[in-house]
Amino acid sequence: MIVILTVALGVVQLGSDALYHDAAVSWSFPARVPISVGVAIDRTIARVAPAPYVETSLARTALQQGDLRSARRYADALPDSPIRNELLARIARAAGHPQRALRYDLAAPDIDAVRAIVRASAAHHPQAAARVERRLLRRLRTLGTHPNAVGEAYWELGRLDTQRSWYAPSQTAIRRLRARAVLRYHSAVTLAPYSEKYLLALAFGQFHLGDLPAARVTFMRDLGVDPASADAYAGLGMVALAQGDRVAAVRYLQQARARAPRAPAVLSLERKLQ
Repeated sequence: MIVILTVALGVVQLGSDALYHDAAVSWSFPARVPISVGVAIDRTIARVAPAPYVETSLARTALQQGDLRSARRYADALPDSPIRNELLARIARAAGHPQRALRYDLAAPDIDAVRAIVRASAAHHPQAAARVERRLLRRLRTLGTHPNAVGEAYWELGRLDTQRSWYAPSQTAIRRLRARAVLRYHSAVTLAPYSEKYLLALAFGQFHLGDLPAARVTFMRDLGVDPASADAYAGLGMVALAQGDRVAAVRYLQQARARAPRAPAVLSLERKLQ
């Protein structure tokens, strides 16, 4: 029995080595085993004693070789799992079905894949990008297992609302989008209260919305997280200038320059003070 088990395990290992033929260094044993050997062994195992890792290996190999039909068959044989959904997404994308791929990306959820779709469409189709991001947010909240990703989704939605406000057709629409962005930044900060990225997004959002007292409080809060934040000092200078205190604005500009003289917020404050 021990001999039989040893032989069986050796065959499985040989199949695994062959399937990772391309990833192996040139002088290693796996690099010398033809990939066809691994495929043949795993196909035999899949027929005799199906196992998820075997079906996964076969699906990935078939996908790599462009055999989408076989890849789909092996992926369909897998139990419902993130790995299955990620494979089905890759297969759908390779077959030219981006919407179907997105559904599988969301089911996984493959956050990086969904975020890549959002970023690709944000510049020219921010509304469509926001719809995809909202779908991701709903999925993440339903799962309840990705708190950091939920915060990032709120921040991303706030960023998209801010971007859309730049091209809004009226002051009413601009204010509505900026107010919604602030709410989303608030949600991100609630989930990650020490994230400088979220705090600065909230502070500048409040500033552009015209809520100067709230913006000042948030900029000061960011300095509590990062006392060397040039953006926070520049933001405080913008608030001071908007409140009519030019002396304070110049003082904050000097503090910001000492930390990062070429930071965009610092350069923006310089232009406002000219």
